Amino acid sequence: MSELEQSFHDLAKATEPSPARLARIHAGRPRSRRVWIVVSGAVAAALLLWLSRPPAAPVVQPHAPVDIQLDGETFSGELGRSVRVQAEGRGEVAGHEGDLHFDWVHGTLTVEVIPGQSTQVEVVTPEARVVVVGTLFTVERDALGTTVKVDRGRVDLSCGEEASLPLAASADRTCPPTTPAGWLRRATTRFSDGQFPQVLQDIDVALPSCDQPQVALELRLLRVASLSELKRTEEANDALDEALVFHPDAAHRIQRLRDATEATPD
Repeated sequence: MSELEQSFHDLAKATEPSPARLARIHAGRPRSRRVWIVVSGAVAAALLLWLSRPPAAPVVQPHAPVDIQLDGETFSGELGRSVRVQAEGRGEVAGHEGDLHFDWVHGTLTVEVIPGQSTQVEVVTPEARVVVVGTLFTVERDALGTTVKVDRGRVDLSCGEEASLPLAASADRTCPPTTPAGWLRRATTRFSDGQFPQVLQDIDVALPSCDQPQVALELRLLRVASLSELKRTEEANDALDEALVFHPDAAHRIQRLRDATEATPD
């Protein structure tokens, strides 16, 4: 499933009621029956105390295999005696208590590793690889890339094909996309936020290595739109000429954008 298809799937999942819920709505809820049970005061107190206890967080037993998949739900629990996790998003974790591997796709993942327990934890996203022995850190993946923030201790972080570098406590770093589609998504998000100079920077990085013609076209047209928003009309026209050279099949669309650019007042 592509990233765009996954986005529509998530939207439908978040907004559409389940068939079971629709059936209950249409059928109406059956009238509940009341059952009265007489118990002693001591038993009632014990029952009330037991019912009021919060549900225990999931705990993975030492050396037990770990295989957890998340599809947008919230997870909070302990993976053995030395790793605590809070997650909201999509991804999976596998391994065992002493060696855990996270493949994180989207959302926020916070991992606390108690030092001195010989526990190895690795978190991998399409843009980054985080290796840690004992620390508290957060990984967040969104349209801009993967951001790693260290609250305590230190991690070794590598972005894309770069060599691993240490990231100390109170520091953070964002690893940018590694694919043409990822760069387009990042640039589009920044354009929507009005960050036009940053959009131009992203496009300058992404275009030279872009091997997907349709993505390259969208990046070039996004460059034109950003230059127009910055009132750099002459540069926008030059960018349109360049787009026409590389994408003659899109001449009609490029001409429509040129007409809109020329109609925009300085």
